[in-house]
Amino acid sequence: MRGLGRWERKAEEDNADVDWVELVNFQEVGEKRGDETVVPRVFAIRVKSSSNDAEWLIHDPRDFLVKTLGGQVPALKLGERTRVKTFIVNHHNTLSGRHLYVTASTTDDETVSLTLVKVAR
Repeated sequence: MRGLGRWERKAEEDNADVDWVELVNFQEVGEKRGDETVVPRVFAIRVKSSSNDAEWLIHDPRDFLVKTLGGQVPALKLGERTRVKTFIVNHHNTLSGRHLYVTASTTDDETVSLTLVKVAR
């Protein structure tokens, strides 16, 4: 685009190397209802900006999910048919020098909804 100089990448950061954490067991809510309501499972992870993890998440979120969350929780059956919907909060903030907090919400319809939050320093 006119007016934009060449994007200069900062040096790659090391990965945070943390596991996904399940936030709430909503299954108990469904059981209390006593019906067949499908309730979501919600997981969270922290990803370091400018790391290989962050690049993978942003450029190929499904593969990132399959290899990380799917590997950690095989019962989710994440794979090439998994659809990913992404919502980014505080998108006006750059990713440089920030941690990216990610939540993944999924049910059994092969869809994962991601919310990425860029936290200001």
